[in-house]
Amino acid sequence: MPLAVGTIIVLLFVFFGRLLFAAGGGSFFTDLAMAATGNTRGGSAKISVVGSALFGSISGSAVSNVVTTGVVTIPLMERGGYTKKDAGAIEAVASTGGQLTPPIMGAAAFLMAEFLDISYMIVAAAALLPAMLYYLGVFVQVDLIAGRDRIQAADEVGMTTRQVLAEGWHFGLPFAVLLGALFWWRLDPEDSALLASIAIVLVGFLRGYRGQRLTLKTFGRVFIDTGIGMVDLILVVAAAGFVIGILNVTGLGFALTLVLVDTVGSNVVLLLLISAVICVILGMGMPTSGVYVLLAALVAPSLVEAGIQPIAAHLFILYFGMMSMITPPVALAAFAAATITKADPLATGLAAMRVGWAAFILPFVFVASPALLLDGTPVEIALTTVLTAVGITAVTAGIVGFWSRDLGIAMRIALVLAGLLALPLGFLPAMDEVHIMAAIAAILLAIAIKVQVRKPVSNGEAS
Repeated sequence: MPLAVGTIIVLLFVFFGRLLFAAGGGSFFTDLAMAATGNTRGGSAKISVVGSALFGSISGSAVSNVVTTGVVTIPLMERGGYTKKDAGAIEAVASTGGQLTPPIMGAAAFLMAEFLDISYMIVAAAALLPAMLYYLGVFVQVDLIAGRDRIQAADEVGMTTRQVLAEGWHFGLPFAVLLGALFWWRLDPEDSALLASIAIVLVGFLRGYRGQRLTLKTFGRVFIDTGIGMVDLILVVAAAGFVIGILNVTGLGFALTLVLVDTVGSNVVLLLLISAVICVILGMGMPTSGVYVLLAALVAPSLVEAGIQPIAAHLFILYFGMMSMITPPVALAAFAAATITKADPLATGLAAMRVGWAAFILPFVFVASPALLLDGTPVEIALTTVLTAVGITAVTAGIVGFWSRDLGIAMRIALVLAGLLALPLGFLPAMDEVHIMAAIAAILLAIAIKVQVRKPVSNGEAS
């Protein structure tokens, strides 16, 4: 099954991404991010976050996302005032997040749908809010770092958003075809990817973007690049399928599940912590699809056996499998960024863990609160999302040490504690009131800090 999905579905989506890039889509995404966020505080880093999210959502590899967008965004961040370490870390975290962002999620979404025997639409919908909150954490942190270090807007904004859209509006058509085929016509993922690829070919030959367009030469090159890119992926997925076959035939998979569940007993939190560590270790150095297939066979059954919802369990392993990309000692995405910045790879990896800290806590949140996966009433979904957003923002402000002004150690600790308590991590219903009160406290602290900053100015006391 993994090899069949890899050779049919993943291949076509990799082909789709290569076509889009050859037609100028990569430049369009970068320009759109630059136009939308470049004029704001810390605009150079926000360009990286938005651009990497846009490109990474259709890319099949966090590392290729880093080297593709990073050659543009990392020098921009360095010129803007970010340190080499932080510039590389921001790019690595933003690129890794693309593998967790619908619609494609590094092709893991289609593998997940096959494993769980559910609709791809359900997987994409469940992954949406966690991905948005992932990028909220990154976006808030780069903004607060810019405020703390007095980093201004990007020095090379270029075109306006309207100009970028006027030049590259045609890139929206393939995505409209892809989403329409998946969600409206309910076609199979491989058929949808093929139709979207045909749409790119049509618009790519007819219309270019800033001098870049599809030609017969570049079109032929796309087939070669796709084939080269698929070689490693097919080998890894095939090997993972071989492992799954051995586990099924010998019964080792069932035995591993029993051992893990019996070891921790009824302590779900301990099971999740052990599983997270295993996922990070096993995911080191592997592409997205290979990481997911291996972990889905080895770790996910234990979580499901413990009573965790299957889709929550599979997203949990995917998140921590991808965190291996920014977790030393084998943080491939961070190390790839470090080759561009010429900074210390280990320091870049550690900085990436700080920038992407929210990704290490979000899986626990959506396991404890399935409403974050759109499994609940509208009120439950809204409340869980708001609590998580407030918690992530408050903890990030405490980590950076800035919120409208530099924060003292006491205020930083208060924000971190309030933010952590606001996160709906309580596995007991009685914790709901605690989360709400903590979120209110975090909001009041943030307001009080802003009032203190503005008060001297309003009284004419500022020097």
